[in-house]
Amino acid sequence: MNYYDEYFTTESLVANNTITLTIGSAVTTQCITYIAYSKDKTNWTSITPTSGTDTISVTLNANEKAYWKGDALSLARSYGGNSNQSIFSSTGNYKVYGNIASLLYADSFTGKFYFPEASSTWNYRNFQKLFYLNTYLVDAKGLIFPFKKYPNNCCANMFERCPIVNAPQMKLDNTNHGNYALENMFRDCTSLVDASSIEINGTINRNCIDQMFRGCSSLTKAPKIGAITTAGSASLQLFYSGCKKLNYIINLDPNPDSSRYVQWARNVSATGIFIKHPDATWEAGENGIPSGWTVKNMNPQTQTIDYNNITAAYVRGNISLSAIYGRGNVLLWGTPVNNYATQYFTAEIITGGTLWYMCLSSSYKWTLEYSKNNGTWYNLTADTGYGIGYNNKISVNAGDKIRFRKTGSSSSTVQYSFFWSNTCTYELYGNVMSLAYGDNFIGQTTIPGNYYFNRFCSTLNSGETNTWLKSVENLVLPATTLTSHCYDAMFAECTQITKAPVLPATTLVAHCYDAMFGGCIALRYIKAMFTTTPGSNYTQYWVVNVPSGGTFVKNSAATWNVTGSNGVPSGWTIEYA
Repeated sequence: MNYYDEYFTTESLVANNTITLTIGSAVTTQCITYIAYSKDKTNWTSITPTSGTDTISVTLNANEKAYWKGDALSLARSYGGNSNQSIFSSTGNYKVYGNIASLLYADSFTGKFYFPEASSTWNYRNFQKLFYLNTYLVDAKGLIFPFKKYPNNCCANMFERCPIVNAPQMKLDNTNHGNYALENMFRDCTSLVDASSIEINGTINRNCIDQMFRGCSSLTKAPKIGAITTAGSASLQLFYSGCKKLNYIINLDPNPDSSRYVQWARNVSATGIFIKHPDATWEAGENGIPSGWTVKNMNPQTQTIDYNNITAAYVRGNISLSAIYGRGNVLLWGTPVNNYATQYFTAEIITGGTLWYMCLSSSYKWTLEYSKNNGTWYNLTADTGYGIGYNNKISVNAGDKIRFRKTGSSSSTVQYSFFWSNTCTYELYGNVMSLAYGDNFIGQTTIPGNYYFNRFCSTLNSGETNTWLKSVENLVLPATTLTSHCYDAMFAECTQITKAPVLPATTLVAHCYDAMFGGCIALRYIKAMFTTTPGSNYTQYWVVNVPSGGTFVKNSAATWNVTGSNGVPSGWTIEYA
């Protein structure tokens, strides 16, 4: 879809959803001539602001859209309470996309790359707080900001505390950007995972991008910061503070001053890659390059990075640095693609402690082998408890990588064993088949009849949750031939995971996915290729208590249409592959 040529659009993800734009009493006709919406782009309902607070609302069914346009200089003015802003709200989950310039330029929005010129007398603030505290806005992936220059306060606090998963598309050009322009724009968006669609260039003035991603605790894909110039009292203070999953940063500031980067990288991942300008000298730590990170140089003219000799575990998946809107090309040296299908099942430790291998009862004391940081392999036998007197544990530190494989002699039926911790946090990646096939796991697509991954990352105690497992998105479950109950409750009650492993099997078998993601209250993405119609025989409660507002990628050949706890989670957007 060409979002650039589309009106700003709100699409409901649930039935009977009322979406409202409240125009503050201080935002008068000097700011807005009219705002209008339409469900068909032909019949428009409009409002002209008065001297009091005004609202314009539309009620939508699931997957129904409303297109919005306006003739306006700004949707906000001055500083202070909500009476000075226009703010969207809703009664249910929805997403936004299209060209946001249609709210300012009505039908003539295409080709508009600058905010309207306006008198400073009215202290216009454009889109400040436009979605502020909107707990039902779950995605902005297709939202286009076409502007090259960003004036004072224009997008400050715009998405603050919204549960969006993907950031909009925007590029700040090599020009002079205003005071507080993007300050707190995504602050405390704790569900935000991907902001790689944002690129920041040009001259940054006072607090222009201060605290822009502060508190985005799920962020893994950061924006690219180009060869910026900081002017006056400009700073990136607390820019990534609290982005605890972030392990990849590009910042090409040629003259970084630690006084402008106060705590900008506080509480990010313990390990990662930092791409910098070759002439830049950075302080180590939270005011510069995070301690323990690998540093590489990027030439800002040729946009090239040497990716040779980078530890593979840091480079997660494809890296694309192509400029937004097709401006310019990026050349990557080396091979920044990590093929998890060829790696042993691995737990990478985020914070240190103890990792336990548990089992339901003494009948299930299976033995695996583990290797810490590519070292010697040792036996690890599951047990029924943890603590003093149990030997089913591995002591781990932040950054440790623990590989696991089946022991050479193991041939018994394996089930009801699981990984657990109440002290360390960790993520899982690599090919789960190393647990079933040992060293011969590569290319295996059939789960052996004697192996089950049921309750694999889930406690066996009713009502107990796994808050220590943080990510499974790079875990490979390659099986295309399944067995009965093979993934039963595999990730049940793992409350921190946001993206499920890809499920490539097209044919389901009895109870193979039952309760697989039940209680995963942060889950926002599933890609499952099955064409079998899901139901209580295959997927009973597999997404029970999963939140609305995510994305489900479905096989384009699938003809089933099941929603709810046994199918596509309610309120999710469906895409096809």
